[in-house]
Amino acid sequence: MSERYKASDDELRTRRQLTNRVGNELSRNEQETGIQFFGDADRFQITTYRPTMVRSLLRHAYAEIERLYLGVPEGQNKRVENPSEVLTSEARPEVEGVRATLPLGTLTVKGKPRTKDQHSGIITTPEEIEGLSEAFAD
Repeated sequence: MSERYKASDDELRTRRQLTNRVGNELSRNEQETGIQFFGDADRFQITTYRPTMVRSLLRHAYAEIERLYLGVPEGQNKRVENPSEVLTSEARPEVEGVRATLPLGTLTVKGKPRTKDQHSGIITTPEEIEGLSEAFAD
């Protein structure tokens, strides 16, 4: 088994700063999310344009960001592979979407649905899980 990817503290700081740049200029119909993986994969790929999910993926330590999709004027590059490029850009573009991979073990399909069918409930960051476990500790 290969070493599991985890973002460095510096990378997470950069990505957390980017959460302030997540825009929601897209209509609800344009805010797509797709999840895919192959039978022998140990990671799954997620692409989303849903602002709440984009922010959650940027904050997720085990999410390896492959690409950011930016809301920029027509004719300019709308895809960036290095998140720090967005922060240093003078144009200050908004982040519309993200494509990332995560360990397959973070994906869960439950036998019983959540009480609310909100998209933001799909992704939980490690920090949120730690907070839940502390609440139930003796």
